Amino acid sequence: YDQEFESAQDFSPVDTYLLSVYWAMYTLTGIGYGDITPMAYNRLEFVVVLLCMVCGGLTWALIVANVVSLIQDANAKNAEAMQTMDVVNNMIKSHNLNKELSSQCRDYFTKLGDLNQASEARKIIEKMSPML
Repeated sequence: YDQEFESAQDFSPVDTYLLSVYWAMYTLTGIGYGDITPMAYNRLEFVVVLLCMVCGGLTWALIVANVVSLIQDANAKNAEAMQTMDVVNNMIKSHNLNKELSSQCRDYFTKLGDLNQASEARKIIEKMSPML
């Protein structure tokens, strides 16, 4: 179904809608306005290209979501340690602890965090095969 058109008035409502969706997907997916474009209107070609753009956009969204998830998971333990230190600092302020005792409290919770990390590493190592 190749067809040449003289003006936009020659398009049927379905053709106009299809071209509008094509333009929107072309713009929103970031493909851009390159120099490779269809020369004649072929409805099937536009539908296939639209499906490819949707698949490409979804694939890109999945990749970005996975990268964000990895970064978030990597920072989860650090965020937990930071929250603990925030609670400790608030407790120190509210009880007006002296500098020496404040320093001891902070050191204790810092070492406790390190100990928890070492404990988790030990659990992982215990799950490994003895042959390793």
